[in-house]
Amino acid sequence: RLWPPDPESVPLFRGISPMFFSAMMEASDWALVLPEQAAFRQGTEGSQMLLLCHGTALKFADGVLVGRLLTTGDCVGEPNLLGLANKYRYSVWARTLCHFRSISADCLQRLLSEHKLEQERFTHLKQ
Repeated sequence: RLWPPDPESVPLFRGISPMFFSAMMEASDWALVLPEQAAFRQGTEGSQMLLLCHGTALKFADGVLVGRLLTTGDCVGEPNLLGLANKYRYSVWARTLCHFRSISADCLQRLLSEHKLEQERFTHLKQ
């Protein structure tokens, strides 16, 4: 599978329509990250969010492990995607071979302009 089958399997996207979720996944880019490589590094600028579709990864802030092991359906970089931050708060390191879907803020805004009913859902995420 190239991405999770429905929005209910991704906590961040619970409640959005399956049609919008599918459009978002189709518009996203894929990224393959090898074990012990960084998907992104704390402090770098960006507007991407990564959705982990396969593999496991770890999140670090200032060199300290944050939270639990990231697995399928977990997202990182949500504040950047939503325009709440322009620098990544964490470094994300692949523990195993990881397949991520990468969604940019520009891509999300374009999709929201085409799917007006989903705009309210994403407005609530910003609060």
